[in-house]
Amino acid sequence: MPLLGPEHDSKKASSKTAFRNTTRCLKLTRDEAQLLDEVATARGVPRSEWMRDVILRELRTPDAGDPVFAEILCVRLLLVNVLCHSPRGSDYPPKVLISSWTKSAE
Repeated sequence: MPLLGPEHDSKKASSKTAFRNTTRCLKLTRDEAQLLDEVATARGVPRSEWMRDVILRELRTPDAGDPVFAEILCVRLLLVNVLCHSPRGSDYPPKVLISSWTKSAE
């Protein structure tokens, strides 16, 4: 006669799905491994848990792109708008300059 009923078996089976059962490996240099150990120890968490948290955080955050690239494009757009009047010999009115600046900031 079983000591536990069938409801205990279903709880046990459903809790097993929460266990981590997949392993991924990586190779590090001695210096990288030492740095990894130091950072995890400083945070007060096991090394594997810290690595897991960092990887999952990186995977879950949307990639916003590099802000430096956006700044370069903004400056380029501003320069194109400002310099397009120079070859024609026309003066660049301040009103147009301000307009170009606000458009590139958007």
